[in-house]
Amino acid sequence: MQTPGFACVKINTHITCPWGKEDYLLDVLEKVKEIISDQLDMDLDEMDPATKLSSLDIDSLDLVEIVMAVEDEFGITISEEDANRIEDLDSLVGLVKEKL
Repeated sequence: MQTPGFACVKINTHITCPWGKEDYLLDVLEKVKEIISDQLDMDLDEMDPATKLSSLDIDSLDLVEIVMAVEDEFGITISEEDANRIEDLDSLVGLVKEKL
């Protein structure tokens, strides 16, 4: 089923989605990739989740901008300590899922 954007509603620690939470969590990866692609003006469609962000020449300012965009998109807060643990796309997606 196609998802019409992020129409999920976060209620306390639960997520209510018209198409199911599993589909939403899979969409987190795609949305994070889209955010990184927009921030870096790069095509990341084939990026492997294990790809190190450092291999994409992401500097600390880029990371801050990516984290801020992710926070805005998902309505979460990522601490500086958590942001410092982000090494690859998979760790960023895992952090988002943890915060939802």
